[in-house]
Amino acid sequence: MAVTEMFGRSFSDALYERYCDFDSTFDDLKNDCDIVFFVGSSPKKTESGLVLNASTVVLTDERISHVGDPHAVALSCSQVELVDISSNAFSDWHEISLLLSSLPHVKTINLSFNPFPTDLHRLPDDLQWSNLNTLCLNGSHIGLEMIVELLKKMPNLEELQICSNNYTSISSNYDFQHENLKRVYISNNSLSEWESICRLGRLFPRLETLIASDNPLISFRSDDDVTVCLPCLHTLSVDQVQISDWNDIVALTKLPSLHALRIHVAPLLKNYQKEERFFLLLGYMKHLTKLNGSDITANERETSERRFIRHYSQHDMKPQRYFELTEKHGNLKPLVDITIRAPYLTNVRLVYNQTTHDKEID
Repeated sequence: MAVTEMFGRSFSDALYERYCDFDSTFDDLKNDCDIVFFVGSSPKKTESGLVLNASTVVLTDERISHVGDPHAVALSCSQVELVDISSNAFSDWHEISLLLSSLPHVKTINLSFNPFPTDLHRLPDDLQWSNLNTLCLNGSHIGLEMIVELLKKMPNLEELQICSNNYTSISSNYDFQHENLKRVYISNNSLSEWESICRLGRLFPRLETLIASDNPLISFRSDDDVTVCLPCLHTLSVDQVQISDWNDIVALTKLPSLHALRIHVAPLLKNYQKEERFFLLLGYMKHLTKLNGSDITANERETSERRFIRHYSQHDMKPQRYFELTEKHGNLKPLVDITIRAPYLTNVRLVYNQTTHDKEID
């Protein structure tokens, strides 16, 4: 018996108690409540056991540390495609290996916030979990070397979530590429150098969506060629970063496929109003079709580019993008501030002790 089996509950027991326990009476289920709702269909009984009709199993915060009966798990979860066992007590990679091998059709598994060891654990060479599509390991503090070891066993994985794991950098020494991964969530870490993002791109050459907000990135510039590192990246979230130079926004324009960007908060944008941030970002980034979650219309694009020209026409130092836009829209003069509201002035006659004054009052 593994050491982890001495502590916590088993997955098979928690599964049975949550989804398959037919021994509870109606009074037990009511638990002093006036109304009881039954959600989903009941498990169906077979000669060999119980099979869940549901496609999702959620067993969060249940103190689960080990699998228990893998045969019962495989039978009960033969139709299950999503398993959420976040915030439990798993700490043994052998148990995770046994669990995944007992979930024949699971495509998404959430293992976030379990106390996994941070050191590397080599998995058997012949082990493969080719059915997995999404892996969540947020708040697990698993080292990136172990993440790579897991990815080697998941050739068809398309989404990886590794937020809140205290990563400070991405190494270039993994000697591995995952050819199918398209979406990476790596928010709320401690990445400060854009080189780490480029190395992430080399790990995942088909990366399309990167959610990297709440990292202290100080720049979007590096010596790496982003057309090579991030050729397919079309959606990028870098909110709550530490950039302070418009040249970093210019650097993002070199991403060949980028068309959706999310960035609300950064020192660079602090002194601008919301509408100013909008037209400046759109002015610099000519290929964006979505900004901060909003689709960009042709009219918004043209209006923003014209405001961009007028904004920089008042500056001695003009970015290259200004000259590109003046070729497109011409040299636009600043708009005259015309007030078309009704006047506030009115004529009033003041009379006091035989004295009369005619005044124009605002």
